[in-house]
Amino acid sequence: GFGSDEDRHPERMEHFGMTTVEAMSAGCIPVVINKGGQKEIVEHGTSGFLWNTLDELADFSARIARNEIPPAPLRRQARQRFKHFSVKRFQSEAGRLFSPLLAEEP
Repeated sequence: GFGSDEDRHPERMEHFGMTTVEAMSAGCIPVVINKGGQKEIVEHGTSGFLWNTLDELADFSARIARNEIPPAPLRRQARQRFKHFSVKRFQSEAGRLFSPLLAEEP
């Protein structure tokens, strides 16, 4: 999605970000573009970083690589955030939403 207008070309965006969520589950610190589903997954400065420009991408990446940003809290929060998108949570939420419909008699 970099360089694309999100409103004019939404199909060019990463809509969910499965790779990002999987990386977070392993404790990786995501540095992802602030478009599409990425901005719904990553909590900027808490569970990773969202960038808008190539300079921001380079800056966040360099600061992480140089340990200027303490990695442990970000890794911990990334793992916690992953749980928000787990299969277990999806099943629980889907069950909660659909159970009233399934309980109704025709």
